[in-house]
This record gives sequence, C-alpha cells and structure tokens, in this order.
Amino acid sequence: MKFNTNLAIALVALAVVGISFASSANTGFGVINSYGVEINPANVACADTDGSNANTLGACSDSSGKTLTDTCGDYGPYVSEAFCSASNKCATKMILCDSDKLCKNGVCVVV
Repeated sequence: MKFNTNLAIALVALAVVGISFASSANTGFGVINSYGVEINPANVACADTDGSNANTLGACSDSSGKTLTDTCGDYGPYVSEAFCSASNKCATKMILCDSDKLCKNGVCVVV
C-alpha cells in the first residue's frame, strides 16, 4: 500500500478546521441589551460589565433576562454593586468607597 501525502495533509487540515469550529462556543448571535451586555442564554449564564468594580459604572444581566445596574446605596459612601452570584444570577452587594470618595450615580468618585 502506497502512502498518499496529499490525502494525509487534507485529513489533517480537515481535523484542524473541525476542532476550531467545535471549540468556538460564542456564535456571536447574542442580543446586546441597553447596558451594552451581550445576552445569549445558550452560551452566557451571567455577565457583569465592570467585574464588581465600585469605581466603574456597570450592569449585570443573567440568562433569565434580569438586569441590574450599579446604584448608590442609602448611605453616601456605599455603592450598591450589581454582580453575578455563584449561582449565575444577578444580585447586589454593598461596597464601601475609599475614604476620600462618595457614591455618585452608581460610582465611587473623589470628593
């Protein structure tokens, strides 16, 4: 039996292409909500635009369609930070701003 180099190269190329398609989880067909967060329930369980950073305004969206935005808490130096919980659902937590900052429009800012 004779070894066919062209056939071997074609099979390797086909395998590489197949693996690259199989490993691509994000199809890019998600929906961008009004906060700029891509919602794609098949691929994304929960997304937080600022990664729980109290110094950046962000929003959280989960696969149930729930969206929360960072806001100021009841007290001046606290941000009510929207984030993805361990169960991939949007939730909020209070974050104390640094001593030289207060919360304004959902962000810790220098006073």
